[in-house]
Amino acid sequence: MKAGTFVCLIILLPVFAFLGESTPSGLSYLDSTWVDGDYELTKFVEISNSHIIAAHDDTLVVYNISDNTILKSFTFPEMSSISVSANGEFIAVNRAYSTEEPKSLQIINLTSLELLSTKGYSDSDSKDISWHPDTDHLAAPGKDGDVKILRRSDMSVKNTLGGVHNVEVTCIEYRSDGEYLITGDEAGRYAIWNKDGSLFESYRTLQENEGILDCKWSPDGEDFVLLGDNGIIVSRSLTGELNGETVIEGAMKIEFSQVGHIIHVGVDNNSFKGIKSLTFSSLQEEYETNFFHRINDFEIIDNEFGRMTSIYVASNVGEVAIYHKEFYFDGYLEPGVDTDFDKIPDNIDDDDDGDGIIDQWDDNFGCDAPTGITCSLYPDLLKIRNVEFEFLENNLIIHDTITLPTHISSDIRNLSRNSMAKDQIISSNEKKFFANAVCNNMVKSELFDAWESSIVLSTGELGDATVDCRVADGLEGVKDGDSVTQIKLIISINFEIKSDFVFPLNLTLSTQVGPTTGSISWISPNHPISVKITGKNVVEQEVPIWRNDGMNLVFEIEEYEEIQTTTTDQILEFITNPIVIVFVIISIVLPLIIFKKRVSNYKLDLDNFSEPEEIEDEDDEIEEYIDDYDIEEDLPDAFSDREDDDEFEEDIPRNTSIKETNKESVDQKTKKRKVSIKQETNEHRPITKTKRKKLSSVTENVEDKVIVKKKTVKKINEEKTVKKKTVKKKVKSELDNTIENQEDISSENEKGLEEKSEKKKERRKPVRRKSNSSEKLIDETSLQENLLDEFTGE
Repeated sequence: MKAGTFVCLIILLPVFAFLGESTPSGLSYLDSTWVDGDYELTKFVEISNSHIIAAHDDTLVVYNISDNTILKSFTFPEMSSISVSANGEFIAVNRAYSTEEPKSLQIINLTSLELLSTKGYSDSDSKDISWHPDTDHLAAPGKDGDVKILRRSDMSVKNTLGGVHNVEVTCIEYRSDGEYLITGDEAGRYAIWNKDGSLFESYRTLQENEGILDCKWSPDGEDFVLLGDNGIIVSRSLTGELNGETVIEGAMKIEFSQVGHIIHVGVDNNSFKGIKSLTFSSLQEEYETNFFHRINDFEIIDNEFGRMTSIYVASNVGEVAIYHKEFYFDGYLEPGVDTDFDKIPDNIDDDDDGDGIIDQWDDNFGCDAPTGITCSLYPDLLKIRNVEFEFLENNLIIHDTITLPTHISSDIRNLSRNSMAKDQIISSNEKKFFANAVCNNMVKSELFDAWESSIVLSTGELGDATVDCRVADGLEGVKDGDSVTQIKLIISINFEIKSDFVFPLNLTLSTQVGPTTGSISWISPNHPISVKITGKNVVEQEVPIWRNDGMNLVFEIEEYEEIQTTTTDQILEFITNPIVIVFVIISIVLPLIIFKKRVSNYKLDLDNFSEPEEIEDEDDEIEEYIDDYDIEEDLPDAFSDREDDDEFEEDIPRNTSIKETNKESVDQKTKKRKVSIKQETNEHRPITKTKRKKLSSVTENVEDKVIVKKKTVKKINEEKTVKKKTVKKKVKSELDNTIENQEDISSENEKGLEEKSEKKKERRKPVRRKSNSSEKLIDETSLQENLLDEFTGE
């Protein structure tokens, strides 16, 4: 058991080594090439002594390596590979062939930036080209799985290497002295060739089902390294002995340092994009450089000690990303007026006020500068570097917020847009990927030492620290093509406290900490800065602008004292709380509004109840029923003869004036109609009024029993005012079975009315009923004459 456990630990030890936190290389993204074109992809990149050569889509662009400006561009359809000669004088380009132009290999003179007229035959899909160290020859894959050795002078074929590869050749590499050539193919077969074209030894296979992506000779020529398409890396000596083997997922290219003790592996997978630098002897990771974008190709510049100084990366956008260890702008430390104290004089500095906006744009954007000061000399206080000291119980966190320049922010957005997914939107994952890459590239020990040496505390001691990075603004959600919005990055350094602070506490900043190794802040404005003191139990303080003029900045920090409140204070605080006040106001006002609304509705109902009914409506109803009305049937005894008329008229006072009669008539008309029969008491006797019930009204509202209608007949003669009393005839119901119950109720009500009518008839004089004869009931002519005589006599 113990022996098995020990063996497992030995086997897994290299794996655990990779799981630990890697050492950063000290390089960080600091610049990009800028292309005046709409290029979507950068396929390849090469470095010469003074040039950056990049293949963007179908255009080969030559840049000046000192300032990244474009020197010349050439058009080649569907470039498959490019390679610079060892002396940096020529570059070979392989492109697609056509029936009109079968020769696909061409050469450009980088000194004169001219395309040579000579062309050579090669495989149009060749993945690699290798120059001989003497620059007089170059090797390129042929069309039939062989390798062609071409003369540079006229591109004629010097030799053909065949008999080994029967599939596409994917790697070709001359040894530094030109004595040997190694080749490999996509089936995993590789071979070493002598200078004369013969095999050094029989070909071999890297691994079963493992194609070869790349192959390189060590600088001393004693060993070579092969890279498989599944990430396997194998190191062997010239004689074939195995030196070491490892696997890195997503490995796509390998490069040796000048000294040869480090091998750099380009990696592009879901969790890591960048370069892992391995110790060649053990193939163990030594340090790494994180990218926040994809990697299609890369080239490295290192010093005589084998340490990287610059990396040029071809990404999946139309520009080359450039990584440096440190970066100084033109004019650094030169004499002259320096407004922002960044040690670059204003006559050279593009950003005199240090807010990340170049001077020629400052006046267009506007600012809050005092009268007489231009915006290019007065910084935007929201964009300058801000340092916040947050005091917690057991920690001191320094939040260092930097704002990147506008053109750098635009380049970062272009590179990040397709880092995780090929689209035009920067997602939250891509934003986190950028922030993590920025943090991982910083040499953290140097960063912690710089801050710790700058802070002087009257009490307390800082301990171990950690760093965290996040993007505050300017990356996610910014539209494509935005060249103005700036990226705001927050670098947080969290110090543990070895000994507690004693308040009041004096904090002195002796210097403004500048950019450290591997920090992206090399390209951001670092001076001037604003400083703020915050914390859970400290009184907040702020200095809006502190210039890097050599003067110390001192803060006297006091502890925030919580005042113990009494019950009365708590009650007063509760009462004066705006939320409570609003709630009380709503509780008072809302019932008043509801009450007022109900009163208004009640008043409206009273108004509707007392509103008089228009006479014309009543007259229309009278006309509606007049056809059904039969005086002879309803009141047969009312006007049986003249003598009866006289007796009837005696019931009406003779001294009643016309005015009073009219008034009584109007009053009777303005009374509200009721569903049931109403009674009016005359001065002498009760008068019963009834009206025939409409059949249609019963169907509309079965609760209505009798509808009362009144008709007033006015006479000119004030002594004889005859009132025609209308009595509603019982209507024979013709409703269907659904309202039979309502008919019974109506019959009972009518019986009650008849009993009341009989009682009233007993109190008044009997009226003789009209006989069944056909003679006229009333002599209208004599009646009118008598009315006129009585009126004139009165």
